[in-house]
Amino acid sequence: MRIRPLLVAIVASFLISACASSTTQKVGTASYAPLAPTADVALFTDESQVKQHFEVIANISYTDPGKYAVLDLSNAFEPLRAKAREVGANGIIIAHSETVYSGIISRGISVVARAILLPTAPSASAGPSAAGPQDAKEAAEALRQLRKLHDDGVISDQEYESKKAEVLRRM
Repeated sequence: MRIRPLLVAIVASFLISACASSTTQKVGTASYAPLAPTADVALFTDESQVKQHFEVIANISYTDPGKYAVLDLSNAFEPLRAKAREVGANGIIIAHSETVYSGIISRGISVVARAILLPTAPSASAGPSAAGPQDAKEAAEALRQLRKLHDDGVISDQEYESKKAEVLRRM
């Protein structure tokens, strides 16, 4: 009979840990209206990539233990963007990410980021004719960051190639 409470506790902790979760901690006293669910939210992997003034409006996080899956940083992008939209942010700076080992083959992701407000929305969808020297520098930096994420094992070969092609198309 002693085994049953222990078994219930183990199963309950597994079920709780198997759920994705996210948190939001507001920064400062200003409040902003939520953005539309389809609003563009720029994603930066380092503060040095942000080439304009910005205001941090919230600290956000996302954790998904990856129940029966192998997740990486890219799996956290859309949930983080949704959290940013909720607080009225049009940008995110990834502060920290790590792999969560949640089982024999399960690998999840835990990410801490800052939701930021940029004075103007970034031109992520600018066409080839709009690309200037600054855009080329930003693209080169984005490619370096992607390479680093790939080399560190955060993103797979397929994700690296896909994101690289996306960056090159925007140039």
